[in-house]
Amino acid sequence: RGYVSGARMLRQDPVETLFSFICSQNNHISRIGGMVNKLAGMYGRRIDVDGEAEEIKMYRELYGKDSKGAPLDTTFYAFPSLLDLSENANEEDLRAAGFGYRARYIEESAKQIVEELGGEPWLYALRDTSYEKAVEELQVLSGVGNKVASCVALFSLDKPD
Repeated sequence: RGYVSGARMLRQDPVETLFSFICSQNNHISRIGGMVNKLAGMYGRRIDVDGEAEEIKMYRELYGKDSKGAPLDTTFYAFPSLLDLSENANEEDLRAAGFGYRARYIEESAKQIVEELGGEPWLYALRDTSYEKAVEELQVLSGVGNKVASCVALFSLDKPD
């Protein structure tokens, strides 16, 4: 039938996927998740959860307290837009927040895409190119090598090759 039973491909947002994989370099999963959440908290918009959905209530009940019973910050933020990153992300603040050498890559890549490559339309248009072309194009970005480019292509640009 042309597919593998039980296998599912993701079609994640290319912006969030790109910057998440930039954060993934020489990292472990829990730290990557923390960095992605920091990006959202620093540059994303706050998500209002007043009149909370059942899922949010359950999350707060399960994870809303630390091991000593103190409330955790369960404020949610959307991942920042490419424009927000290009206008606001800066290496100094990102380094202070623990991004290390990746801070420069985040700032430079966001600016490159917006100022030189055509913004989000350029990134989304890579869905309509070959795997090879998408990976090649992504590698023009600061800090994006073959592995990061291949992961972005797989998880957000419809390139299962």
